[in-house]
Amino acid sequence: MEKKNSFIIIVVIVIILVISGATILKVYNNHINNIYKVTTKKICEAVRNCYLDKKCGGNTVKIKDLVSYNYIENQVNPKTKEYISGDIIVYYENDNCQVDIK
Repeated sequence: MEKKNSFIIIVVIVIILVISGATILKVYNNHINNIYKVTTKKICEAVRNCYLDKKCGGNTVKIKDLVSYNYIENQVNPKTKEYISGDIIVYYENDNCQVDIK
């Protein structure tokens, strides 16, 4: 009887740990994705302002240009915790912005 109770307790603990681990992983990934969205939005707002001020031309601009024009500061990649490369190209056309920082 005692072995059966111990086995049931161990199974319940394992189930709780698996559910907790999956939940924590999901919350962490959602957090990282939200930070990527915020970083992308900051970059896109800077690009839009640069085009409105007519300092940027064409359909593309590099992040290092935005930094040199003082529209944004160097942005940090939320996953790697390193600065985003200034050579990344941001595409901007008809008020649509596309940047891939992942």
